[in-house]
Amino acid sequence: MLAAALCACDNEVFVEPTAPSASEISLDGPGSEATVKIVTRGLKYINPDTYESFYQTAYDSEGREISLDSPASELARLNFTTEDYVVDMYRHGDELTFRCSENFDDMHQVQLPLRLDYGYQSELLKVFLLPAKKWQFVDIVYHMENMERSVGHVKAYAVHVENASDQELPAEISPYLNAEAVAMYAPSEQWALDRNISVQIPEYVAATDSWQLREWFTDMATNEQYKYFPTNLDRWMHVDVNVPPHTTCTIKSTVRMENVVVPYTMRFSNGDSERYSEGKCYVRHPVDYEITIE
Repeated sequence: MLAAALCACDNEVFVEPTAPSASEISLDGPGSEATVKIVTRGLKYINPDTYESFYQTAYDSEGREISLDSPASELARLNFTTEDYVVDMYRHGDELTFRCSENFDDMHQVQLPLRLDYGYQSELLKVFLLPAKKWQFVDIVYHMENMERSVGHVKAYAVHVENASDQELPAEISPYLNAEAVAMYAPSEQWALDRNISVQIPEYVAATDSWQLREWFTDMATNEQYKYFPTNLDRWMHVDVNVPPHTTCTIKSTVRMENVVVPYTMRFSNGDSERYSEGKCYVRHPVDYEITIE
């Protein structure tokens, strides 16, 4: 739409256009930029056309922060910063230059609309930030020195046995048969949720009563509860229990669990830049068992 100012001179009417040289521009990643020419005559304000002003900051030509409602004549830079992207608009005379320095959102196209306000008319300039290249997991660093250990819940099951014979009745109990471990990686940043990762899960070592990283890698996703049977425990081991003759009893198997919380730092890359995510790894792991006859 062509907006116009009507100016009368010697009974003649002049139409002065206010439309920018482009109504839409796109930025495709860190380092990309685009420039638009605007009409400066009569321009009163350059405002983000959104109610979400919490991530926008305006600056004057001296680099001082000013109000977003400041006149266009005072505005030299407009910054858009979220945890997903950083975009700046620089004004030089009749040119607006948009520059992307960071973009971590690889799933959504972001729109940053600007309103050029001439008082009697306004122009809408749409700035699109295209989705970034896909972020790929690179590696993880565990901060084992800050690990927290605590006693977890107890898993128990019971078997009722009746021995009516004159001889002892042998029974086999497998305490670790259903003793699953659970691991979850909980990032503190929203963008790092549901990312595919390949990690060495911390596991309990009974011989030294300590925790160490498994030798192999497990493919999973952040914020996922990953259940597995620890390979350093013999899931199929059995304990022989002899039930005395002429006895009715309950054989109870109890598995004690231990919980650990390990802070970590994950590194992701999309080929153009890297990004780090802080979070915590939660693991619940069986550590020992006890068998009783009641």
